[in-house]
This record gives sequence, structure tokens and C-alpha cells, in this order.
Amino acid sequence: MIVLGRASAVSSTFPSLLLSRLRELTFISPRSQVGSSVAKELASLGATIRSVDYDSPSSLATALEGVEVVISTLAGGGVAAQVPLAEASKAAGVQLFVPG
Repeated sequence: MIVLGRASAVSSTFPSLLLSRLRELTFISPRSQVGSSVAKELASLGATIRSVDYDSPSSLATALEGVEVVISTLAGGGVAAQVPLAEASKAAGVQLFVPG
């Protein structure tokens, strides 16, 4: 499962709850946010952190390889990324895409 969002704007509570119930969880975030305190906290709890360029279809496709479920927590300016993200999810064979 992948959770997407800007690490600086996403509370670690939701991903932390998922991590307590899942074997693995990947959090993808813009490259500029990968070093944020939330991303570091999620990594310390066992999440895999991947950086992505939301403006690059190939970056999105690479980040979504082998993923079954995508939960998007993008909001505000990130809402515009939902369509390319949904398209990349479909192209990557994601079984379930949950928009934010």
C-alpha cells in the first residue's frame, strides 16, 4: 500500500495506524519533503519513503510499480496531481485508488 502526500502537511497518525496493521507501507512525497520530520518519523516506524516528481509520469509510474492500493492524502494545490496520479495508478496495475 502507498500513501501519498506532502510530508510536511500530513499528520503521521494515519500512516502510523496503517503501519500497526500492515506488513509494509510506502509513503511517497515530493523530493523536497523526503527529509521532513514526518517522513523521518514514518521511516523510523518501518515505512518505506519514496520521493517522486508529481509532474513526471515516469516518476509516478516508477513509484507505483508493484503497488496494490494507493491512498492519496493530497489536498490544496496537490489536488491537481490527482488526475495524473490516477492515470499512473491505472497504468501501473494498481487495484484500488482512493483519492484525497
